[in-house]
Amino acid sequence: REALTRAFRPRGSTALYDAITAGFEYLTHGTHQRTALVVVSDGGDNASRATLDEVVKMTEASNTVIYTIGLIDRNERTANPRILEQLAETSGGEAFRPRNPGQVERVLRLIANDIRNTYTFGYVSTNTERDYRLRRIHVAVQKPGERDLRVRARSGYVAEPR
Repeated sequence: REALTRAFRPRGSTALYDAITAGFEYLTHGTHQRTALVVVSDGGDNASRATLDEVVKMTEASNTVIYTIGLIDRNERTANPRILEQLAETSGGEAFRPRNPGQVERVLRLIANDIRNTYTFGYVSTNTERDYRLRRIHVAVQKPGERDLRVRARSGYVAEPR
């Protein structure tokens, strides 16, 4: 909690895209099929070698779900919460914007609950080309009875060779 409180006051250089790239690299050493990356940031980047386009492409090619926690200082000109929303949406994750650092613990509990209670499904495309191209997808569900369903899905996937 103390570290997050200090982090809420951004200063200096931020290499957000490099940090996300390093997060993806770290996850390749894991043994679980499902992976998640939690990014706590204001969305600003002024020091990365990686570009936003590269990070988005990595996100599209990955099976990792990204959850973002945007700690935004309205006076910080480089803050960009839309980037955090874009990364979460692209991966099928969710973007959170707590009003203050004290709400971060609640958000982390929501993320942990989401990870434990999320169902993953897949399908086999009729397009058998393995051309590294992005395939856009749209998921729609019908509400059975009165049960509430919340659906989040990746915006697409990259057709890689097996």
